[in-house]
Amino acid sequence: MAFPSAKQIRANTTCRRVAWSSCLDHPSPLCDALDGKVFLAKTAPFDPPLFDGCECTWMEVGDDEVGDVDWFDPDEPGMRALLAERGIRV
Repeated sequence: MAFPSAKQIRANTTCRRVAWSSCLDHPSPLCDALDGKVFLAKTAPFDPPLFDGCECTWMEVGDDEVGDVDWFDPDEPGMRALLAERGIRV
């Protein structure tokens, strides 16, 4: 399965934001914590898949979408530990 990178999405659309989408019925704790988090497409610090069996993907977030945005924050409680478990540094 081919997973688009955030930069690929950015190159193919006018979208500047992407949201992490956890596709598994029972996602890993990291994928569950990232589900719905919004990133700037050109600076997303990692891309799916995060590990063997990861089926997560990026979803475009239209620039015209309004309302609260659940921005990715690596300092959110427990997030750095979950990232470190997978060897991801941000």
